[in-house]
Amino acid sequence: MKIYSHIRLGIILTLLLLSGCNALQIREANSDLTALYKAKEAALEENPMMLSSALASLGDLADLAKQAAEDAEKEGKLANAISFYRIAATAAWQARGTDVISFTEQGTRLCKANSDVPPRDCAMLAVIPNLAVVDEQNRELNELLERMESDYQRNEADAKKVTSIFKDFSFGLNQLLNKRESLRSAAHRPPADFFHALDYNIGELLCTKLVGLESVIGRVTKSGNPVRDKWKDAFEKNKARAKKAGISTKQARCIAQ
Repeated sequence: MKIYSHIRLGIILTLLLLSGCNALQIREANSDLTALYKAKEAALEENPMMLSSALASLGDLADLAKQAAEDAEKEGKLANAISFYRIAATAAWQARGTDVISFTEQGTRLCKANSDVPPRDCAMLAVIPNLAVVDEQNRELNELLERMESDYQRNEADAKKVTSIFKDFSFGLNQLLNKRESLRSAAHRPPADFFHALDYNIGELLCTKLVGLESVIGRVTKSGNPVRDKWKDAFEKNKARAKKAGISTKQARCIAQ
């Protein structure tokens, strides 16, 4: 059975390294973040069902998150402080840390309170919490799929679990589309390459994860369970929203159907 991969933001991490105007310390932290992210990805590619807690890179990511947050608090230049919070939030997310929301909120407060801000970093801080929630639901879905590989018997606990996963996927997708819309109309709009990367991830969530969830719902829940109709309604509405927003069929193949 297909394993659902977590949100892949390698393209965004790479784009963040292209800004070129940050201080050396931030560029080094960005480089560390990218290297640790790639190490984690490589481990998951080798063994997709490997528990995240077993990945050697997680401890280093957690340390990087803590250090970046401390650097943000000490940083005197606003733009650099926001960049450090973006690094802290991203590293904490990838480490499955509990400080993701705290770091994003601290960085977002700086973004909202000032006019001279780095648009790309502020945009990342806006979407990281939603992507982190989707990743957590991916992990729970992987656990469910693993149980379903042997002789599987429907049960109420799994029906509730898949319903919860569906709700979080659907909510996360809706929130990302909302934030995409607000970011495109923001005074400090992030560059086009950010939206390209974001649209790619929205397409993955809509056309791979949400589409694939239909068969899991069908297998886990009984006929007549309302989540089946709710899935269809959520998929059609979000597909229409993505198409109206201008997300291309290259980034979201299913909107052409």
